[in-house]
Amino acid sequence: MLASLTPQQKACGIVFTSSGNFAQAFALAGKHHGVRTAVVMLSNTSPYKISAARALGAEVHLLDGPALDRQRQVEELGQRLNRTVIDTWEEHAILAGHGTLGLEILRDLGSVEQILVPVSSGGMVAGVATAVKRVAPQVRVIGVQPAGANAAYLSLAAGKPVSIDKWNTIADGLSARRPGARPFMHLQRFLDEIVLVDESDIAGVI
Repeated sequence: MLASLTPQQKACGIVFTSSGNFAQAFALAGKHHGVRTAVVMLSNTSPYKISAARALGAEVHLLDGPALDRQRQVEELGQRLNRTVIDTWEEHAILAGHGTLGLEILRDLGSVEQILVPVSSGGMVAGVATAVKRVAPQVRVIGVQPAGANAAYLSLAAGKPVSIDKWNTIADGLSARRPGARPFMHLQRFLDEIVLVDESDIAGVI
């Protein structure tokens, strides 16, 4: 994503939203590319993830409001700080970046038959599924989502992106209340299925 920015966009710095993992990844990539990173995170985000993002150089802005307000605040912050706004759910370059995960799996595990990918907004699983199915269509790609955060699962059943009113899972990195529109199109075309995992099963492997 950062490599695709223009020199002017890089000079302005970027602002985006994250539940914690993207924040760290973008902060690290920002150091490599010399791009300042600002991230909007929910106030109930894991303190460990907040401190880790800051340690890598990210400027963290905490949001007390609803999770679905994060991108709106990103837009407002980008305008106020004159930063390049990145929509981490919809950018084509981010989906392509996720796809490299699938290509690495195929390269390193040539006999792989099935790949399981966690699902939040759907970007990572969409990228992986698209890349894998283009290269090795016989490999099954399965999305895995908490039963208490099942927006993508419900969306596939409905045939369109839908939002959930209640989010309740200890899997804090899977915090999306709805799937992204662009990832959803890829999920419909390339993903084999999404399975739901109960909280007791998630807790049992932590």
